[in-house]
Amino acid sequence: MKLTHENMEIDSLDSCVIDTVNSDIIYLNDTIRRIEDKFYKVFDLNPCPMAISKMDTDELVDVNESFIRILEIKSKYDVIGKITTENGINIIKKKDRNKILKILNNDNIDVKNVFIKFKNINGKNLKGLFTASIIELNSVKCLLTICQIINKKSIFNFISL
Repeated sequence: MKLTHENMEIDSLDSCVIDTVNSDIIYLNDTIRRIEDKFYKVFDLNPCPMAISKMDTDELVDVNESFIRILEIKSKYDVIGKITTENGINIIKKKDRNKILKILNNDNIDVKNVFIKFKNINGKNLKGLFTASIIELNSVKCLLTICQIINKKSIFNFISL
């Protein structure tokens, strides 16, 4: 059986192929959505401050609630779209960020558990273990960063285990 559409002839075999491709696309889109949902649940619920920034501009794309709380920022919308050196959110010094980017780009390995000292926007001194990895969001290379805060409470909890 042949169908016609705008000067094209489509036989039943072609129609089956089109249906199969459409089903595959729907399945893949659903799979991608579920993976994105899992990622953002882990991102949002993580007790460590996490941020996603564009690699080329250092513009913040997203931050989690722990980032907001620990850095004492009013709202994530106060920092999203800003570069990390604006508004007192300079966790990593520019020269250290450049070293980290060089390792990530040239050596193609993640940076894990680098000890850093930094200040929140109110000037409180903080210490942590910094981890970074390259991810891609909407075809844009981004930096996923995580900082495990080191303080008396975290050390006590570690020792208590």
